[in-house]
Amino acid sequence: MLAGRSLAVNLLIESQRRHGQSIVSRLEAHGVLGPGFVGAHGVWLTDDDIRMLADTGSAIAHNPGSNLRLGYGIAPVRELLDRGVTVGLGTDGSVCADNQNLFEALRIASVVSTIRFPHETNRWLDARTVWDLATAGSGRVLVLAGDVGAIAPDRKADLVLLRADSVFLRPLADPVNALVYAKTGASVETVLVDGRIVVERGRVATVAADRIYARAQEAAGRQRAKSAQAFALAEQLAPHVAAACRSAVATPLPINRYAAPVPSLA
Repeated sequence: MLAGRSLAVNLLIESQRRHGQSIVSRLEAHGVLGPGFVGAHGVWLTDDDIRMLADTGSAIAHNPGSNLRLGYGIAPVRELLDRGVTVGLGTDGSVCADNQNLFEALRIASVVSTIRFPHETNRWLDARTVWDLATAGSGRVLVLAGDVGAIAPDRKADLVLLRADSVFLRPLADPVNALVYAKTGASVETVLVDGRIVVERGRVATVAADRIYARAQEAAGRQRAKSAQAFALAEQLAPHVAAACRSAVATPLPINRYAAPVPSLA
């Protein structure tokens, strides 16, 4: 994980050193940005980068749980939204974020925004905002805005049905607040994809899940045994990778990626 963070910083620094441009500037110069472009994470963005993303109609997939797990920082989602950049909500892969729980991503996306703007509550990503990121926003990111992201006529029947008697939904004063801040995914009852039931009564209906779990556990055990030398080498390299990571992260960059700006005393 340290290696991943160090790589992200080094790519940014190398782009500036070799080309005098940020990665986003390089992509824009080569005509890569545009309505079909989706940038993952979007943590390491300057104000000019955000402007270019907005001007070209590009999008960002926000993965707050992964960003915090890897120590990448906090993506400037409020700034992106204020400039009109399309932002969707995701989880990243399990190797980087531990799970694929979008309910968890909803909550993290909201609460982490309070750190970025601790004294500007009007700029926090409230429940309705992050719910829109996960639904309509993600539909736009996938260039499927006319098909998904809302329950409406002519849209695909991609639906998640929850048990109404869930402890996370009772008492139900504000449904969106409950879904964003309290829901864990434990009470998912049914999932439909384009009208086809893929989860029923909380269990996957399209595959033999128990068999897959058992096979995955066996494979993990075999892989661990075969990788003993690799794990030992990783432990030896870890201090050196960590040192490189600290050096890269300490490089001055015009990006506020960790928390709130330091107030000026001038």
